[in-house]
Amino acid sequence: DSNSPNNSFVPSCPASLSARCKLSSRFSMLPESIETSICKTMLLVELEITEAGMTVNYYEWCSHSSCENRALLFQSFRESTLLEAVAHVLGEAATDDILNAWTEAYGFLADLFIEVEEGIYRENEQLAGGWRGTREFKVVNKVKESDLITSFYFEPVDGLPVADYQPGQYIGIYLHPEQSEHRCIRQYSLSDAPNGKSYRISVKREGEGETQGMISHYLHDHVQVGDVVELCPPSGDFYLNHRTDVPVVLMSGGVGQTPMLSMLNSLTSKKTGQPIIFVHGAINSKVHAFDQHVRDIAEENDNIEQVLFYDEPTGDCSAHHYAGRTDLELIREKIDLPGAHYYFCGPLGYMSMVKASLQGWGVTEDRLHYEVFGPHKNL
Repeated sequence: DSNSPNNSFVPSCPASLSARCKLSSRFSMLPESIETSICKTMLLVELEITEAGMTVNYYEWCSHSSCENRALLFQSFRESTLLEAVAHVLGEAATDDILNAWTEAYGFLADLFIEVEEGIYRENEQLAGGWRGTREFKVVNKVKESDLITSFYFEPVDGLPVADYQPGQYIGIYLHPEQSEHRCIRQYSLSDAPNGKSYRISVKREGEGETQGMISHYLHDHVQVGDVVELCPPSGDFYLNHRTDVPVVLMSGGVGQTPMLSMLNSLTSKKTGQPIIFVHGAINSKVHAFDQHVRDIAEENDNIEQVLFYDEPTGDCSAHHYAGRTDLELIREKIDLPGAHYYFCGPLGYMSMVKASLQGWGVTEDRLHYEVFGPHKNL
């Protein structure tokens, strides 16, 4: 489902640099053509695993499943489940020496991930209102925000406080649809300011027919008020910088607005007074969620302004400022502000456009903050 955020901590984990160096030594025995294509091979292995029927991205599953589950996964690798996929991808190049190197490297990665994530588990558990692993939450409200997006509100079954989070972070939710052999986990951005009592996610219904997102449709069609689900603690390295002395520009496309709403609501509640521009692009008003909410915030706060682009406005659309896809050149005077920090989220094409535009204006990398919904990608 596309509104599951990038949930791999590996690219931003300091330990990963050391890991890559150590892995390089593991593969130094390989022919140069194999060594230099190792990353491509990993991606192809992911496809092999998917075709074999696994319902999750292997590397992201590694970084979020329990230490016990990950140990079993790597044991499975050593027992050839994943090793067969590697051998299939490498073809004739998969000699015994090469496959042994892969096995050793994955064993090393297992130990590295387990060590790093154990530290994350301890940290989450020690937070006020925090917990380790999963915790039962009841769905206390379900609100249709647009034709495609529905919000779900969760409160803990045990009645105790919940951990606060940084605006922009996400939670993991475990579900087991009847049509799936496996219990599935998805990560969804928290779409409201932290309050210590509950969490909210806002989920887009993805696709139809053969292209539909299984979990998003399951949430929309089957998860109801009163149901109990399991949630993981808030996490993620994409979140709001709490500086109050610089302008903030929040930009989103489609359901990418969910972490932006968390940031906007948090900034509004703190009455910082700094200039805040909320730029959003949607197809039209039917699929545009939270329009009235953001409009009310902008009307009640002189320092906040909303700018809307509708790709294909209908005759019923009236709230948008521009027709057509988001074009930052049209609003440069509003958002090209000295010292501003820019946060953006949405489809990959949208984010590539935003980043290229901002860099073209001379905005430095340290003022660009973004997250891709889906597996980690570079813009």
